[in-house]
Amino acid sequence: MQYSEVQPVRPLRHMLRCIWSLRSSLPIGPAALERITPDGCAEIILNRADPFRRVSAGGELRTQPPVLAVGQISAPIELLPTGAIDIVALRFEPGGMHELMAIPMHELTDRDVSLHQIDRNLFSQLEAAVHAHPRSRAISKLQDVLLGRQLALPKQTLRKRARADARMLGQAIALMRKRPSQAASVAQTMGLTRRTLERMFRTGIGLSPKRFLRIERMQALLLRLESNPHAPNWSDLALTFGFSDQSHMIRDFRLLAGTTPSQYLLERGDMAAHFPSKPA
Repeated sequence: MQYSEVQPVRPLRHMLRCIWSLRSSLPIGPAALERITPDGCAEIILNRADPFRRVSAGGELRTQPPVLAVGQISAPIELLPTGAIDIVALRFEPGGMHELMAIPMHELTDRDVSLHQIDRNLFSQLEAAVHAHPRSRAISKLQDVLLGRQLALPKQTLRKRARADARMLGQAIALMRKRPSQAASVAQTMGLTRRTLERMFRTGIGLSPKRFLRIERMQALLLRLESNPHAPNWSDLALTFGFSDQSHMIRDFRLLAGTTPSQYLLERGDMAAHFPSKPA
C-alpha cells in the first residue's frame, strides 16, 4: 500500500493540514476490514477507484459516495474496501472545514455524507480537479480550488464569520494544549465564558474541548507506538502522555479506539497504520 502526504501551499496551511493519497489493490472480503480511530480532523475524501463500504454498529454495509465530507468521529469506525484503492484526501486543521464551507461541524460529527449534499459548487470543482493526470497535477488543481475560495471570501458574510471563528478556535486550542485540564481558565484568558468556548468547539470542530484533547492525546500516543512498537514500557508512556497511571491510559484508549494499545498494535490494518495524525 502506497501512502503519501503533501504539505499545502503556504496560504492554505492555517486551514489544511495536508493532502494525503493512498493507492493499492486489496482483496475483497472480511480480511480487508479496516478499523479507523478518531484523529481530531475533518476530511474531504475523493475516491478515484472502487468504493469503500462503512460498517454500521449493527453490522450493515453502506457504500460510500466518491466525494465524501467526513466529520469528526468520536469512536472508531470500520471500513471495507471493495477493490482497487486510489484516494486523494484533504485533511483539515481543526476548524478548517468550518472555515471553508461555513457549516456547523456538529451536524457532521460521526457522519460522512456526499459533498454534493452540502456544497454543490465545491463538489463539482473538486471532482473535476481530482481526476486530472498526473497525480501531482490533480493535487495542484485541488489547491487552486481552495485558493479560489479564499479569494471569494470578502463577498461571503457567513464564511468571513467562519474564518474569524476558526482563528479564535486556533488560539483556544494552542492555549489548551499547554493547559489541557484547565478549559475554564483558557476561556477566561480569552475573555469567554466556558459555555461560549464549548459552543465554539461544537460549531467549529464538532467535539467538546475535553473530547478533542483526549483524541489528540491518543493520536500522540499512537505516533509514539508506530515509531517504536517493540516492547513499550506502558507505565512510562502513561506518565509521559499525562495519564494518572497505566490503567487510566488503557481505559481512555479503549473508549476512543475500541481496543487496548497493545491489541491495537496487533490488529491494525495497512490503512490504519498510516493515519496517526500529528497536530500542527
